[in-house]
Amino acid sequence: MKKCPICVVGIFFLLSFANVYAQQTDTLNLNGTLIIDQKQPPADPYAPFTVPLVAIAVTGAGILVTAFADKLAKNRQERIEMSKYKIDAISKSKPYFIQKAKYCDIIYSELNQTARAKINFELCLYSICCFLYVRQKIFLQFGDLQLDDLEAESIIGWYESQIVNSIYNDMGEDAYKLSCLAENDGKEITYDIFFNNMKSNAILEKFKNMILSASDKKIEFFSACNRGYYDLLLLEFNHIYRIWYGKEPKTHVLAKSTKDHILHFYPGYSHRIELFDKGIIARILARIRFKIRKK
Repeated sequence: MKKCPICVVGIFFLLSFANVYAQQTDTLNLNGTLIIDQKQPPADPYAPFTVPLVAIAVTGAGILVTAFADKLAKNRQERIEMSKYKIDAISKSKPYFIQKAKYCDIIYSELNQTARAKINFELCLYSICCFLYVRQKIFLQFGDLQLDDLEAESIIGWYESQIVNSIYNDMGEDAYKLSCLAENDGKEITYDIFFNNMKSNAILEKFKNMILSASDKKIEFFSACNRGYYDLLLLEFNHIYRIWYGKEPKTHVLAKSTKDHILHFYPGYSHRIELFDKGIIARILARIRFKIRKK
């Protein structure tokens, strides 16, 4: 059905051309000599084409504008539907990821005490065990993290992999028991139960020694990864819900370690999150300037 207007225009153009050709052949005599009335100026050979060409131009422009507008409307509707689908899928897994992020924030806070002797080792180990347990639940129920930006997923995944690798490398075989320490009958245990279970536990003593003997650089890196995971998860989850709010939610404030890391290793992503609070036009202009600077 969309091709019908184009067919009509084509037929109209061919008929007009045939009419002009017929008029020109009528002016030929039997010898093939063109007969021209000397009293009349020669007719403009393009005059018969004027009206048809204007009609074709107007009709063609109308078809193009309509098709372009329909395409934009269809693309916009597809983006909205896809965004709603993503939000629905993300909403189901969000509580679990927020739990993980909160545990990372606790770990970060404890490891940044003024002195290591002030660290609440039971609370820190409890948060690590719960982090691993919730991580396992997410994997079984949802698979992996899903956001509206592939690079954000990649960076958050990198932070998580560094956290998990550090735990398994330092705790050895005991690391495989940690998620079980936070679970009872398919549910997370409360901190007070965990605290009582950890009294005179060899794993807690091993964890204490590991933290106290670790270098400042190692503790700083592990702490920064936990903070980075917490920061970017909250930032991205809030950003996704701009579709519901109709505007950008209040942006989560990133820690200096997170800012420095993504600015150094992921400048494109760093530039993206800087634009969260800006308007549409400002974001478009800023992206253009950023691409020009990269070139």
